[in-house]
Amino acid sequence: MSVLQDYYNTGDDSSISVNTNNRYYGESFTANQNYDITSVKFLCTRIGTPGNITITLVATSAGLPTDTLASVTVASSVVAEGSPAWVKFTFDSSYSLISGTKYGVYMQCATADSSNRISLQRDVSSPTYTGGILIASTDGGNSWAEVSGQDMLFETYSGVIAEGTKTVTASAIVSLVSENYASNQGVVPDRPSDYNSNLYWDEDAGAWGNTRTIHPGNWVQQMLAISEEGDIYFRTL
Repeated sequence: MSVLQDYYNTGDDSSISVNTNNRYYGESFTANQNYDITSVKFLCTRIGTPGNITITLVATSAGLPTDTLASVTVASSVVAEGSPAWVKFTFDSSYSLISGTKYGVYMQCATADSSNRISLQRDVSSPTYTGGILIASTDGGNSWAEVSGQDMLFETYSGVIAEGTKTVTASAIVSLVSENYASNQGVVPDRPSDYNSNLYWDEDAGAWGNTRTIHPGNWVQQMLAISEEGDIYFRTL
């Protein structure tokens, strides 16, 4: 079960675009308690096809990003076009946050431009979040700055990650929402018994690795069409 932890999720009155591969935007935040962060949400929308997007959790110094603590890279199609909506990004591994310590989360795009970008919602008129502020880099993360008087809308979550399998038949449709899937690693008929909970099973390589195997569908679309019989290996929050 996911538990909402730190957040600023109301009052959006503007947006800002992650519109080149050198422009990164996010928010610093202060952990309200000790917890293992597993995912973060941004209120956002997609324009065009900006390629893969990466969400990164970082430590901070004087409020600005320093070391990478956790990250996840997904296809930009996980963000819908049209009106802004909340999108959850689950990190490849959880990270233990310390109460009262300031961290940061930000987004970057691989191949975005003015016509292909992710638009993030922010509050520029009356932000009230006291634990952090909007952070920005316009040179690919080499330097960072706080943006005075602005907050990005965000939510962080903790949760216990569990693992298991679900047997399906050919051409089955699996609802990831009803099954409470956090991520789906694909059809794994021969999942090893000595699995590593911090890694993902690569069906093609027959080994555990750091990269999700998305086969044959994309879990974040909340519906998976299975084209062969077998077991879906999944992790849930």
